[in-house]
Order: sequence, then structure tokens, then C-alpha cells
Amino acid sequence: MSTGEPATISGFPRLEARSLDGRAYQLPEDLEGHLNLLLVGFEWWQQRLIDSWVPPLEELAGRRPGLRFYELVAVPRSRLPVRRIIDGGMVAGIPDRGVRARTLTAYTDLGKLLAALDLEGTRNIALFLTDRAGRISWRAAGAHSAADQAALEGALGLR
Repeated sequence: MSTGEPATISGFPRLEARSLDGRAYQLPEDLEGHLNLLLVGFEWWQQRLIDSWVPPLEELAGRRPGLRFYELVAVPRSRLPVRRIIDGGMVAGIPDRGVRARTLTAYTDLGKLLAALDLEGTRNIALFLTDRAGRISWRAAGAHSAADQAALEGALGLR
């Protein structure tokens, strides 16, 4: 996956998700921004990669009205019976209500999700800039970098 390329996919797939504050979402249409950046993670240790993006995204959201960002944790559907434990552990580790509200969990078929997003695996985080219809206008993978931020700013019309 190359930074900035919208992808070889038709759009962000429809997913059922729930925020850590309990709100149900149908993705992508229930996302609240005119443009939405989804940081998709798969493993607990990837949180540090996601966290590297948070300060720059908070700054960009201040400069670009209508931009919202969400952390989307994709969990294998087989773990659905223990959702309360998994989500409860995340809630316990996130004291900030705003962060809980923007952190979504989706218990889904990871193979289908990876294929739909044109991802090779779960070893890295992936970022997708979409509108509410799910059209992807930018994508990247991994920790924050100046080059990725510049490409994102370009996609947002800030450069």
C-alpha cells in the first residue's frame, strides 16, 4: 500500500461497530464528519503507532472543519463472546471520555476486512480518509511521518 493512493478498492466496507462509550455505528455512513479518518488497528501493541498520529490529527481537525478521526479496533468475530471483557479492558485503560467516544470496536471476519481494504495482513495499522459514503481519498500505513502528514494535508486541501 502506497501512501496517499486512494486504493484499489471501491470504498470503505460496511461494518457494524460500537464506540467504547456504547454508541452503535454502521460504518461508514454513521461517521460524524464530512471527512473521516479511520486509524485501523488489529493488535494491542499497535496502540503506540495509533498514538503517534493523535496530536497531528487533533491539530489538523482544528484547521479543517468537518474532519473527524476515529480509532477502529478490528477484532476477529470469534472473540465476540468475550466482547464485554475486551471492550471493558479498553475502557479501563482509557480514562478520557472523548477518546472513548472516538474509539470503535468491530468484531468481524478479518480475512474479508483485509481483502476489502486491500491489506496484506494485520502486522501494521492502516489509515483511510473517507467521506460518509465510504469513498477513500487517501490512505497510509504505520506510524506518523512528516511525509504521510504532508500527503494527508494535500488530500484535505490544506497545502
